[in-house]
This record gives sequence, C-alpha cells and structure tokens, in this order.
Amino acid sequence: MAPLHYFYGLAPGHHDWLSKLSMDNIHDNSWLYWVHAFLVWYVILAVSYIRYQAYDAFVDRRFRWLQQMDEVRARTVLVQNIPKQHRSDAALVAYFHRMFHGNRVQAASVVKKAGKLKKLISDCRAAKAAQLKVLNAEIESQNPNDDEMQILRGSSPPDYSKRAIDLEELVSAERNRILLDAQQVDSDINTSSGFVTFHSRRDAQMALFVKFTDDRSQWVMSSPPHPADVSYDNLAEDPTYEQFMNAMGVLCMASLYLIYVPCVVGITQAARWVTLSPFIQPFWDALVPTMGLTLFMSFLPTIIVLIGEMFWVQPGTSWLQYDIQVWYFYFMFIFVLLVTVIGQSLVGKFAALVDRPTLVFVLFAEKLPRSTNFYLNYIILHWSNHVLSITRYLNLIKYLLYRVGKSATYARDLSEPEDQDFYGIGSRSARWTINLLVGLLFCQICPLICLAVLIDCLICRCVYGYLIVFAETRKRESDLGGVFFQKMLSHMNFGLAAYWVLMVGVLLSRVSHKGPALIAASSGMLLVYSQMRIDKREWRLLPFEKQPEGEFQLAEGQLLPEDAMQCGTLKTGKCLSFVQPELLAVQHL
Repeated sequence: MAPLHYFYGLAPGHHDWLSKLSMDNIHDNSWLYWVHAFLVWYVILAVSYIRYQAYDAFVDRRFRWLQQMDEVRARTVLVQNIPKQHRSDAALVAYFHRMFHGNRVQAASVVKKAGKLKKLISDCRAAKAAQLKVLNAEIESQNPNDDEMQILRGSSPPDYSKRAIDLEELVSAERNRILLDAQQVDSDINTSSGFVTFHSRRDAQMALFVKFTDDRSQWVMSSPPHPADVSYDNLAEDPTYEQFMNAMGVLCMASLYLIYVPCVVGITQAARWVTLSPFIQPFWDALVPTMGLTLFMSFLPTIIVLIGEMFWVQPGTSWLQYDIQVWYFYFMFIFVLLVTVIGQSLVGKFAALVDRPTLVFVLFAEKLPRSTNFYLNYIILHWSNHVLSITRYLNLIKYLLYRVGKSATYARDLSEPEDQDFYGIGSRSARWTINLLVGLLFCQICPLICLAVLIDCLICRCVYGYLIVFAETRKRESDLGGVFFQKMLSHMNFGLAAYWVLMVGVLLSRVSHKGPALIAASSGMLLVYSQMRIDKREWRLLPFEKQPEGEFQLAEGQLLPEDAMQCGTLKTGKCLSFVQPELLAVQHL
C-alpha cells in the first residue's frame, strides 16, 4: 500500500516522505479506503491461516513430547485439596484402590511439612562445607605437587567435625519422626497435597477427569511438574492461605498497573518538555520517548517476579515464567501499544467506554495513527537490544568479578544462568509477541513498519537461535512442553482483534459513508471462526487413543518410593515416584 499512499493519497499538508508513505497521506473519502477495507479481510485471513498452521504443527510436537515424557511423570497425577480423612500415604493409596477397582495404583505420597528438617539439612551441609574448606586450606598450606593436590582435593575428608556429626544425628532423628508421624491420618505433618503414581498412563489420564465428590474444591487433579521442579513448600501451604495469597498477588498487580500509568505517559511525553537546537531536536524527539519507555518497562519483569515469589503459590517453579509471560504481555500491550489511547486519564477513559462501548473505535482511530513514527523508532531501537544480548555482557561482568581470586570453573558456575527475570523464556516471549503485534497493528497505517518488524524478526532468529542452542545453559527441568508458544499464539489473536478494532475505527472516522467500515467489520466473523477452529483441538493432554496400552514394568535398578527414601536414589533418576528430597536417607545429604 505504500506506493498507492505516495502517488494517490494527495492529502494536503504532508511534505516529509515518511508521512507520504502512510495512511495519513490519504484524504477523507478517498477511493483508497475501499482497498483498505478489502485488505483487512486479507490480513485477517492470512494471519489466521498462518496461526492455524503454526498451531497445528505445535500440537503435533506437543503430542510427541507427551509420548516421550519420562514414565514417572507421565503416570503420576498431582492431587490437591485432599480431604482430611485421606491425608496419609496409606489412606491415599487405599482411596484410589477403591475408586479404581483392581491394583492400578503403584505408589502414593502425601506432601509432608518438613520446614525444621530442611533447616537442619541446610545447617548440616554448611558444616560439612566449612570442614571441607578447612581441609583444603590445610592441603594448600603443605604445597604438595600438582598430582598429589588433585588426589587430595578429589578425596573426601576422613571424618567430619563434631558439629557436622551432631547435625547428622539430629537430621536422622527428625526425619524418622516425620515418617513415623506421617503414618497417622490426623497428623499435622501431612498436608492437603500429594502425588499418585499409576501402573499405566491411561489410568493416570482418566484420573485427571474424574469428579470424586460433589464438592468441586476437593480432589483437584492436575498433571505434575518435572520432579526436579516441584515446589514442595508451596504444595505444603493451606488451600485457604493459598487463595488469600493469590488474591493479594492480583491486588498488587492492579496497584502496579495504576502506578505505571502516569509514569509511562510522562516518559512518552518527555520530549515535548525540552526544546533543543534544530539539529539535535529531531534525535531527541525520536530517541528519548522510545528509550525511556524501553528502559522503564525492562524493570517490570523483576517486579512481577518479586510479586510472584511473594504471593503466587505454584506447584512448580517453572510456572512462574508462564505467569511472567501472561502479565508482562498485558502490561506491555497496554503501556506500549495503547499508551497513546489511554492518555493521562485511565479512569476517565474506562468510564467513557462503559457508558458508550462503541467509543473504543473512535479512540483507536484518533490516537494510534498519529503515533506511527514512535512505534517505528521503538522497533528500530530493539535491533540494538537484540544484538547486544548476543554478547552476554551481564554474564561476562559477573564472571570477571567472581574470577578474582577464584578458579575459572567456580566463576563460570556462579555467572550462569542468565537473569531469568528479563532474559527468561517468559519475558522474552512477551517482548517478541509485542514487537510482532506492532507490525500487525500498523501494517496498513504505516506499511514501512512491516519492513522494520521483518528485520527485527530476522535479527531475533539469528541472535536467539545461537544463544538458546549454543551459549545459554539448558533448563530441561523448566520444559513445560510448548505452553509458552501456545500462549504466544493466543496473544496473537488478541492483537489481531485490536488490529480489527483499529481499522474499523479508521474507516468509520475518515469515510462519510459506511461501506468500507462495514466490509472491514464483517471480517470479524472470520476472526471468531478462526479462534473457534483452534479451540476445537486439545493440546494439553495426549489423546486417549494415542496413550500406550499396558502397565509399566520395573526395569533393573529402578526402585519404589519407599525404597528410594532408604537408599537415596532420587538424585540418580531411578526413583519411580515424587519424593521430597529432604526425606531421603541421611547418608545422601
């Protein structure tokens, strides 16, 4: 559309070439608006088709991931809000044996409260580390040759200090007390959460959909996280306390939103408050708002993480990244894409929309087309951010600081991984989606922005294709099976709806008759249909007909959970159930 805008727009008052390439160069009631109306259909059809193709490929990969999932995790369900009369390992097994006739349950364990035990284990490990540090200092003071040094450093000390031995005895006594008390159903040690491992995958999947009682708050079943990613402390929390903390987290996010509104609006308007020389002023107007907004929004993931760690109760630590993606996307959608629409009066805009919902088309049409240069600068600025990320400068700085007086291996271990607040998969997914939606939202208003977004995508493909595969530490335990990609596709539909609102509003405001606006508005049916088509396909669980038949058999060297707690094989991956690490045998601390 850029050539048509340039040669046939003929709107008065635009002399710079950038404005002549945009829709601002089209005068009111121009025939070009009919072209734009049909182009709305094309954009929604093309994006919906590409989105469905990507979703279809994602579902196939998701099913392969589920089929290749570790047997322990695939045959286990996480049970929350267990009634009090079933809160013990034996009672939980007996209940599921009664619900599923036959010997279908292999093992079950209720999460135990073990705060004191974890503290003793931490103190014991610290005492052992201190004793080992003293021993290494003694070895270094003797100045043996390099071969002797390697042998001595690799060997374990002959005995521990008296404190370490005493702590081991306390740990063993506390662990035995917990296991003994946990056998009682009415014990305060047992919590309302637990894990049930079945003999077959099909039984585990059926258990996810069974309603055991008429109380929907009881026996809440879900797929468990990776065994190494389970947050037993969160699972040990009382359900009422969990609901209260989640509500407090949402309240904190709402407060953060209200705090950010005036700050972001002020940053985007900062360029107007300063007048510089004619040579510097264009650079100031172009860079200051976009750089200020980018810098200010970069602190948001850390704030979300702080709120999440303080209030949100998740069964696995990796789900915090998913929360970051969801909240960070909506914050950026509002404060990056819609900041010019909101303006300084959030309450006023909301009240006006409640009184007159159709006003949303007018707000979009009046505010967003005037800000295309701002968003063009915003995308171009991100090019340098992506390229700078490939240097991993923060990891390098941490490595150089830790390297002072320490070994290279020690410094490397402490400098990895990268900051998961800003560089985690959650915040990265949100930023990438927003950049793509900038191009989608303004593809007809300012066609040149599509080229900028295309270059941004190519840079991301090169930079992060290298970083994630070759440079950054792999995080296998945080693999959730594509939920981040699925949420990105969902956010794409959210942005496509915003594009539809924008274009219908522009056509309503710039054309006296309603023909082009009605044509564009009718494409909303296609938008709804494409979402309904995607919603038809299930992706969370493997279809029952694709689940492998038969029961899983113990392989050589694999152990049941009660045996694993005695020999400590959880760390070697041979345990066939979810066992709290602090309940392992003392000799494997």
